[in-house]
Amino acid sequence: MYMKKNIMNVVSLALLGCLILVSCKKSDKAIAEEPEEAKPTAGFTYTKVSPDDPFTFKFENSSKDFKEIRWEFGDDSTTNEISPTHTFINTGDYRVRMISRNGQGYWAQRETVIKLRPDSVLDFVSTTNSPGVLTLSVAGGVSVSKAEWFSGVAPTNVLIGTDPTVTVNVPSGAFGLFSLRVTTPKGSMATVSSYVSNKGVLKDATLKGFFSVSRDNRNGQTSSEGSLKLIDNSLNSKFLQFDYTGDLWAQFDYEQTPRVITAFC
Repeated sequence: MYMKKNIMNVVSLALLGCLILVSCKKSDKAIAEEPEEAKPTAGFTYTKVSPDDPFTFKFENSSKDFKEIRWEFGDDSTTNEISPTHTFINTGDYRVRMISRNGQGYWAQRETVIKLRPDSVLDFVSTTNSPGVLTLSVAGGVSVSKAEWFSGVAPTNVLIGTDPTVTVNVPSGAFGLFSLRVTTPKGSMATVSSYVSNKGVLKDATLKGFFSVSRDNRNGQTSSEGSLKLIDNSLNSKFLQFDYTGDLWAQFDYEQTPRVITAFC
């Protein structure tokens, strides 16, 4: 009996050893690690496709070590193209973001802001036909499939023409507000507005000069009664000063070529 029991114990230990060896072999296969992929990088450049189409851009992808690309253009549109071409429909500021991702979920991103301001893509000019009679024409080099001219202030402005040019009457000593809305062949739209006198289109000189005063409001020029209220085009705001001595002056400095400025009160 004793011999038989020892034999059974030896057999049991041998079987246990086999199970341990088999178990170890299976565990070695389970913990084999997947090789790590290179981390992705993100980069791109962009250019306008054509001088007469300021709304369409070509984006060149310079990212590396990626398997997937996603573009977000800031106008609720996206794409997975590697280097897409995109057309914006309206003027505005658009935050463009590109995300590159590798096969293991690591990602990188790059973003920029494209500013499409109306007066940077479109303009109109005037020529005088006779005293008080002017022709307004589309300018700026943008390709136009549809033009609409309006007189007055929205929403009560009036449509006065649908050609690239329009003739308007402005009496001497008066000026009116005119707006131009264009649609490009791809459906993009932009609107610009300017005041027009019998001398032609008026440009707001306050936008291109450095404004300063001899002494500002104690709360600064951007406060509710600061010096910027002198040029905010509002009759209901004021520039307030207390306890000042000496002269009080306001001026615009223009660093570029000299210009003639006409003031309207």
